[in-house]
Amino acid sequence: MEFSFIEKKNEYPDPLPGKFIDKYFPWLNPKRMANLRSLGRGPHYFKHGRAVLYPRDEFLRWLDESISAPGSRRKDKATPKEEKKPEKQQVVTPRRGRKTKQQEVRERRGLA
Repeated sequence: MEFSFIEKKNEYPDPLPGKFIDKYFPWLNPKRMANLRSLGRGPHYFKHGRAVLYPRDEFLRWLDESISAPGSRRKDKATPKEEKKPEKQQVVTPRRGRKTKQQEVRERRGLA
C-alpha cells in the first residue's frame, strides 16, 4: 500500500498558509518553500498581501509527485566525478608587497 497525501486532504486547511507550512509538514519550513518558489520548482501559490497561500489540492499533488519521483533529489547534485571536466591550472601572479600566510607556509614546506 502506497501512501498519498492527496487522500488525506480533509486533514489540511484550504488554502495552506505558507507561514505555518512546517506545522503540517515538519520537513518543509517556510524558508525552504521560499527558496523553491524563487527557483520555480515549488507548488503553485498565490499571495494575499504579504501572505503566501498554497491551494490545498495542488500543494498535496506537488508533494506526492516530489516525494514519489525516483531520483528527484539527484537533479540538484553535481555531476559524478568521472564526468567532471578537468580543472584549469591556476596562474599565480606575483603579488606586490608582503607575502600571504599561505605563501609563507608553502615556502617553509618547500612547495613554492
